[in-house]
Amino acid sequence: MHPSPYDGPDGLARMKAHMRAAFAERALSARDARAEEYFRGWLHGLADGGGADDATLMAATQFVYNRGYEQPDAEPVELYPYPDDSFSRVEGKSRGTLEEELLVGGPYPYGRVSRIYDVAGNPQHPLYFVARHYLFLTRARAPTPAG
Repeated sequence: MHPSPYDGPDGLARMKAHMRAAFAERALSARDARAEEYFRGWLHGLADGGGADDATLMAATQFVYNRGYEQPDAEPVELYPYPDDSFSRVEGKSRGTLEEELLVGGPYPYGRVSRIYDVAGNPQHPLYFVARHYLFLTRARAPTPAG
């Protein structure tokens, strides 16, 4: 089993950068009022799935409590542990830009949504992280369920 991309100090920095990216996407859709609930749910999901170690989750919970996701990154962080330079990077790209990259060469006979999910399900595809991040931002933009 591979280590989680969120374990350790680098993983914590990555987790915080993901929260900032999600918060920026939520703010674009005016759904940021419940961002704290969204991030707490995300962290509970990671904990339940074994997606990060206890120390990282504790520090991330404090980051949410202190609303650190509202602050800009102090320094650039790679959002994903790219295996090599053949993979397209996602840092600083909007959801629209990511979608444009995914759909180059289309139209696809099986449709836009299927194309995105196919690429997101293929870890060897050069646009794998682009598709994964596009889906991450899409989910971040969705309304938070009432709890």
